[in-house]
Amino acid sequence: VALRPEAGGHRISVYDWELSTIGPPQRDLAEWLCFTLPPDVAPAVVWRLVDRHRDAFVAAGGPVTDPAGWHAGLVSSLAMLLVDRLATYTMIQRVRPQAFLPRVVQTWARVFAIADEDGQWR
Repeated sequence: VALRPEAGGHRISVYDWELSTIGPPQRDLAEWLCFTLPPDVAPAVVWRLVDRHRDAFVAAGGPVTDPAGWHAGLVSSLAMLLVDRLATYTMIQRVRPQAFLPRVVQTWARVFAIADEDGQWR
């Protein structure tokens, strides 16, 4: 994430080096939410960001997905994040402490509980 100067202020720019990774479009959203939101994030904030991401995806030419399907994709993406990324960080944590990890895992648990409000993964 970087701030780029432009006329009248700055613009947030996000660079993603994993563009060639195969997965659902919510994959980056799941990671972004867990790494940037606080562990006590309100459900309304999560849902607003999820819906904005879906709207931006459609506006950029992505296929139109109903909100329920989009939310299910987020739950799946959060599960993938836990297995693929957070588990790796946890292994590294045993050798070299990752100061960010406890907060990210707490935020992951909160976002997952919000996204999986119907309990489909329990």
